[in-house]
Amino acid sequence: MNYDIHDKHFIRKQNGGYSPCVPGNDKYGLRPFEGSVLPNCVGAVVSVYNIKAGEKDNCKWLGNRNAVDFVKFVDLQGLKCGQDPVEGACMVWGHGEGHVAVVDKVIDNDTVITVESGWSYRTEPILREITRKRGANGRWGYTYEFLMFIYPPGYEPGPAPVRQTYKIKWGDTLSRIAVKFHVTVQELCEWNHIANPNRIYAGDVIFVSPPLDPQFTEYVIKRGDTLSGIAKKFGTTIKQIMEDNPFIKDPNKIYAGDVLKIRRKS
Repeated sequence: MNYDIHDKHFIRKQNGGYSPCVPGNDKYGLRPFEGSVLPNCVGAVVSVYNIKAGEKDNCKWLGNRNAVDFVKFVDLQGLKCGQDPVEGACMVWGHGEGHVAVVDKVIDNDTVITVESGWSYRTEPILREITRKRGANGRWGYTYEFLMFIYPPGYEPGPAPVRQTYKIKWGDTLSRIAVKFHVTVQELCEWNHIANPNRIYAGDVIFVSPPLDPQFTEYVIKRGDTLSGIAKKFGTTIKQIMEDNPFIKDPNKIYAGDVLKIRRKS
């Protein structure tokens, strides 16, 4: 992180800067100077988002509003949004009140480093670098519900990510497969619900990369599986599985190799 809080993007227009945001909170004596929009999550995000978007002499994107209201202005400004992290995107949380941050760096689909500030900050630094993880609850390390990433202006999403799979061959062992794909045997067992790592079968398809959606676990149908058996295995119902996997038209007709999404228990 390398942002100068004296940059005009962090200074209100009324004080000779570019930001449309309200003055930063000075309740705890941390506002660095008159006209600064720090500390405040909205002031920080509008500044950093525009800097990363290449706006050299203005803050034209996002604007001055409550954090939870950012989602209302996505279409208005022609910005795209989604659930996958992208460098330069604005992260939005909300639940009556809200919080926002900017993704400074993407580590992987479930880990980012953000730049953010907070209205209630009582200690320095007032512009912080924070590592946030998506987590099982999908909230990215915050108390409020995570709403979306607002992507940088002009961003066009690429092809949807595909989870990597591998078809087991005669003579394969889970340890050799783990080495081949730079993962651990424990991860392979977890991702594929394998109870005994010494018992795998040629022809079966397994996942060799982590789940893409934290709301779901995934399961590759094996020979001999039934939908009722799978439902019992995961503590769910046939009806719920069919709702989450609309390609299944007949619960008595499922096929080995197909991938099911199984909703995680909250």
